[in-house]
Amino acid sequence: KPDNIFVTLKDGEIDQVKIGDLGNALPLCPDMNSLIQTEQYRSPEVIIGAGFSSTADIWSTACMAFELATGEYLFDPKEGANYTSGSDHLTMIFELLGS
Repeated sequence: KPDNIFVTLKDGEIDQVKIGDLGNALPLCPDMNSLIQTEQYRSPEVIIGAGFSSTADIWSTACMAFELATGEYLFDPKEGANYTSGSDHLTMIFELLGS
């Protein structure tokens, strides 16, 4: 998430960008199928429990880039009386990208 991106400037220009707080970082393992990622940046394959790879990180990075550019989450799923936050999240993805 944006709170974990640290930028240093040198002479008014970006010098370094570092990612901090890798608390959820895991080594890639083909049989991993746990729920990872901050909810707003969670990739479809993680939401449906289909396993994940480095593509999940690319998805999260794109969601975070949208937030940095607009100040809003690309997806901010909520849980309702008759649906889970995961199903709400998938609905938002389908509405944006199509089926």
